[in-house]
Amino acid sequence: MNPDALPTASSPRRSLLRTLFPALSLIAVAGTGVLGGLLVTIPAGTTPEVERFVDTDEYRLWRVLIGALLATTVASVVLTVALLRRLKTRYPSARLLPVVVLLAVVSVFVSILSLVSGLHLSAIKIPGALGPRVFAVTVVVVAALFPAVAVIWVVRARVQFLAVSDDSPSVAEANQRLIELRDLRSALNTVLIVLSIAISLTVVVTGQLRNALVKSGPAGADAPVAYVLLYGAVIAALLGALYLPVYLTWQQCGARLIDALYPIDRTDDLGQPVLPDGEWETNRKRLSDLLTLGATGIGQFKTAFATLAPFLTSLLAYFLPTSA
Repeated sequence: MNPDALPTASSPRRSLLRTLFPALSLIAVAGTGVLGGLLVTIPAGTTPEVERFVDTDEYRLWRVLIGALLATTVASVVLTVALLRRLKTRYPSARLLPVVVLLAVVSVFVSILSLVSGLHLSAIKIPGALGPRVFAVTVVVVAALFPAVAVIWVVRARVQFLAVSDDSPSVAEANQRLIELRDLRSALNTVLIVLSIAISLTVVVTGQLRNALVKSGPAGADAPVAYVLLYGAVIAALLGALYLPVYLTWQQCGARLIDALYPIDRTDDLGQPVLPDGEWETNRKRLSDLLTLGATGIGQFKTAFATLAPFLTSLLAYFLPTSA
């Protein structure tokens, strides 16, 4: 035996699964994208209305975007299921039933919003065979985002407990708390990016469906672009309502921990008040930087969306009507 060899905890079976997992995940993502495009494929020639609809380039592009949306949501499942399992194992008391109810309500709400708001205006109608399929896609997307939303819910349960717990930790407890808060913050960042991408793609898909309906509808029929932008704003607001309270509570936990370790109100050995000094300020800043408490919740939202800024800018230009 090589004396320099280090032991590992992976069995041959586990090593094989880890080796094959990326390839299997890629196959699942690509397969879902293809199936997504096939799901919204409707036969031409049923009625003149359907014939005009399926014969447009806008419809063909919409099918491709549906496949991309479903593939992205499957990829999000791959990224977030393991994270949810780890957090749920660590915090088993967090209940996920409210997440199921929440997503069921959102699924119905988004489906109604996407099928009614702006898509049934004027003489534009969704071909009869397509409506149920759009609803099915919506349900699949919302279900695939369950792990990401559930992660936020589990983090919410934990930080709410920490926010009301006793903040007089020992040094060892403080170290563990710092590690835990950083881990919870990392989980929030991961799922926020996942949900932001899914929301952006959902708005793109909705806008492209509008374009296909307008293109195939009677002359002069139109659905105002504002409805699509409003649709995206409503979904983004739902994400903000879910994420921001959790993040702000997490931030409160981090600030309370720093105040417990380096309180502002201090006394010396004789019990006399002591003003903050350089060492005190340095230590507080070091912990604040370690927890990244310098940015606000809105700032973190901007950070997450900054990576999508070029895409969102082109998205806005894509929806703006062009002059003849």
